[in-house]
Amino acid sequence: MVGHVVAEEKEEFAGVSSEELAAQRERLLLRAQSSVVVVDGVPIVPANRVEKLRMVLTKIFKGFGNFAGKELGGDAAAQPDLSGVVLPVNEDGSTKGFAFIRYQKPIDAQRATASTDGFSLDKSHTFVSRLLADVERVQHVGDTFEEPEFATALLETVNDVVDTSTWLLDGRAREQFCVLHGDEVEIYWQDSVVQPELDYARTHWTDSHVMWSPRGSYLTTFHRQGIALWGGSKWERVMKFQHKNVKYASFSPCERYLVTCTGLEVEHDNPKDPQSVIVWEVSTGRALRSFLGVPAGQKMEWPLFKWSHDGSMLARRGPGVISVYSSPDMGLLDKKSLKIPDVQTFEWSPSANILAYWTPEIGNAPARVTLVDLPSKREIRNKALFSVASIYLQWHRQGTYLCCKVDRLTKSKKGKFVNFELFRMTHKDIPVETMEYKESDVIMAFAWEPNGHRFAVMHNDTPGRQAVTIFTMEGTGGAGSAVKEEHRFDKRTITNLVWSPAGNILVLAGLGSLNGQLEWINVDEQSTIATGEHFMCTGLEWDSSGRFLATTVSHQRNALDNGYTFWNSIGRELAHESRDAFYQLQWRPRPPSLITPKLAREVRKNLRTYRERYEAEDRELKESRKSGAAARRRELREEWSKYMEERLGQIAAQKERRVAARNGISDDDVRVEKTGKTPGYIVIEEVVENIISIKEEVDRERGPLLNSDDERD
Repeated sequence: MVGHVVAEEKEEFAGVSSEELAAQRERLLLRAQSSVVVVDGVPIVPANRVEKLRMVLTKIFKGFGNFAGKELGGDAAAQPDLSGVVLPVNEDGSTKGFAFIRYQKPIDAQRATASTDGFSLDKSHTFVSRLLADVERVQHVGDTFEEPEFATALLETVNDVVDTSTWLLDGRAREQFCVLHGDEVEIYWQDSVVQPELDYARTHWTDSHVMWSPRGSYLTTFHRQGIALWGGSKWERVMKFQHKNVKYASFSPCERYLVTCTGLEVEHDNPKDPQSVIVWEVSTGRALRSFLGVPAGQKMEWPLFKWSHDGSMLARRGPGVISVYSSPDMGLLDKKSLKIPDVQTFEWSPSANILAYWTPEIGNAPARVTLVDLPSKREIRNKALFSVASIYLQWHRQGTYLCCKVDRLTKSKKGKFVNFELFRMTHKDIPVETMEYKESDVIMAFAWEPNGHRFAVMHNDTPGRQAVTIFTMEGTGGAGSAVKEEHRFDKRTITNLVWSPAGNILVLAGLGSLNGQLEWINVDEQSTIATGEHFMCTGLEWDSSGRFLATTVSHQRNALDNGYTFWNSIGRELAHESRDAFYQLQWRPRPPSLITPKLAREVRKNLRTYRERYEAEDRELKESRKSGAAARRRELREEWSKYMEERLGQIAAQKERRVAARNGISDDDVRVEKTGKTPGYIVIEEVVENIISIKEEVDRERGPLLNSDDERD
């Protein structure tokens, strides 16, 4: 089938030996065979259904790469996509139960093989996919064992692989962030000692906005025809996903899957081939399944699909149901949805396959918060609540606690007050503790400490002022345990509170009309450690390590003074940049740390030793980069030293010639005595001073001049 592919042009091999020609032919044949996938387990259909089967296979395999043309290696752009799927047929026109899928590049064929081997087309047909090169190799295995030779590597398989983790090997463990302003996208390195350093910049890189993947492996750009993923040290395109007019995207936490959405209403979509929502496999670019969007007139809440913590399941809320799908087949879990009358919202636990959802009061039945274990669908805890207006679910980042902010109605149904229902997920029977506030208490924000057992509540204090109260969940969790108040910070004028990802440090911010007032609080010491201001600040975001805080003024909210400011964890301003038409700043996330708790304790124990080492490195870096002029002077000194070294080497090499030219006199000595034929000489240095002019002036500011009659000595 592929023999004709290796037919070469005569002029291409003019003057080539027969051995080289044979080796070249072998490489071309290997490349051609490595670009073809043999798929067994294909349905056997009659002649009148062959084209329909071909279209089904084309839809499955086209996402892995470009098909080859009718002739392998031909101009694929001039050939229809169906030419990549070859279905051998019998004399009566029926298929034989297998197919050949032809790609332009071997790397695309390898992706298709890895992803479709074991793929279930239906109950009766499961694909077995192999590269044609592997099939040929197995068919030609001899009866006697021979030591295998080193396989010829296909350059495409090496060059096309992009290492998306190289940035984690940075010697100073710097953070990265992405900035979008105007039509420009810029990626910088952030260091605590020197100014941000530009790593990459590109104009018109995205049509709308950019987004990092959850572990920082990819930068996502949005385009009219779909989205693209970029990564590696040179910011190469890793994968693209064709989804016209895409507006939204969300990754699974493991980065193996991606959901894209156009926002297309159900009424304008095709139920047989929906295009509103598509689930993709990131490594291969294959579309796993597509879904309908939301009906016209209904507000779409993004993300429409929510992933479990390990990416093994994703769920979607519908009218009276929660549909849970398993990956990678994207089939409905147990082939049926969870029937939950009038379910409102749901959230996955960040550390386990546990789903939390709430339902409102229906008739005499109370409202409920329910926890369900999946995939068993076993209910592990529920809490009944009365006089409920709404409930907001918020998990602790480590999954150890769940907070339910319950807006409840007073007896008259005219007023509201707030309860916090706190679930201890790691304790037996999952005990629940309740915190009640009065109707006069206005709750403005709730935030878990990301790495700890505390949480902060922002509520009203005096008129026009707010208070922040810190509580702790540490305790036995038994019948006698209760949430404890640690400290209260009164009389603050703020709108937001944000914990550092490392814990302990809490930033209180007054955004918008409050002119960007900032306060850093050390919660352990219950004291303010720094204050600052970023005028007209509209947003703030910590990096994933908790070392830096970025405050921004975006063009969407304020057309003036656009830009961003960086602060360290204790409130010292590091850098400020102004950007016209500034839209977005995003820190690059980091993957989960590989440091074990034991090793972390050892590092903290020996922190003084590490601190001295790194502070010395910081001082050295700061001195070396104090200014551009200093760096230029250093370069000039190095150039001068190199020049002098070359000249001195030249002088030393020519010494014998100089001595011979001077009848044995060496100019390396300052004095040579006169002996016989040697005249001798003395090196004399003379300094000559010339007086150009003399001018006398009287300094009247020092008072009258002294004369001989003055009594002063």
